[in-house]
Amino acid sequence: MLKISAMAIFVVPMLCGAQNSTTMPDGPGKAIIQKSCVGCHSLKVVTSKQATHDEWATLVDQMISKGADVSDDNIEAVVQYLAAHYSPAKDQKTEQVKPSKPAPVNVNNATGQELERELALSDKEAETLVRYREQNGKFKSWQEVAAVPGVPSARIEEQRDRLAF
Repeated sequence: MLKISAMAIFVVPMLCGAQNSTTMPDGPGKAIIQKSCVGCHSLKVVTSKQATHDEWATLVDQMISKGADVSDDNIEAVVQYLAAHYSPAKDQKTEQVKPSKPAPVNVNNATGQELERELALSDKEAETLVRYREQNGKFKSWQEVAAVPGVPSARIEEQRDRLAF
């Protein structure tokens, strides 16, 4: 069942042309990202994130563990490309990376995969939130989200400043 869902997630964006929805700078790794990332999300999701090299490396590893098709030979090219083009701004005086504030997550519109990735939930917990929302209507506060049975309230509370309704 999970394999069928994963295939559907891969095929639909390809048919909809999601790989062309965002312009990306040229460079080594671009084609791999355009091919591999649209299986689960639009390139806009990828290119709107700002992360350091280490954060990109971790995220790429997570995506590969979830089925992203990137060969071992191409991992570093992907991480280098993302870090070069989608990293947080540096302070001009200190050359230190400025801390970036994570983007808000609209819990009333996000897919299960987005909730899983952005709120560090398990697949089951994210799907529980989506099902609850579909059955009970939109959430109005982080407290309502945290009260959903089967969802770790402490994790929701940690992320409360990122939740959008």
